Amino acid sequence: MTLRQLIIMVSVLTAVSAASAADYAVGIDEWLHIPVAIPQQKAGGGDFYNLQLEPLHSGKPVEYELVQEGINVRSGTAGVYDFRVVVNHVTKSSCAGVEVNEFSNQELRLYVRD
Repeated sequence: MTLRQLIIMVSVLTAVSAASAADYAVGIDEWLHIPVAIPQQKAGGGDFYNLQLEPLHSGKPVEYELVQEGINVRSGTAGVYDFRVVVNHVTKSSCAGVEVNEFSNQELRLYVRD
């Protein structure tokens, strides 16, 4: 691992940890933006990062969209919602092979209030 990769990894883990260290609260049907820092892909392509949101709750409707700067979430139902935020590192060789490795993984909690 290069020094640059190590610095990127520490800053992403810090940003995701900071986001997940605090609980979030929002009103019913209000969009909430949760910022997540994702490293830049290296020049020339074949190396990039993607964001994945995994709901950990069941039976509660929630709407979310992944955007370049993070995640937008909302729900029409009051309650507590737990999520796992995963940043994946995707690399592609010139032979069309693809490898995906989990770069970071943090949980967060969202309170939707009346």
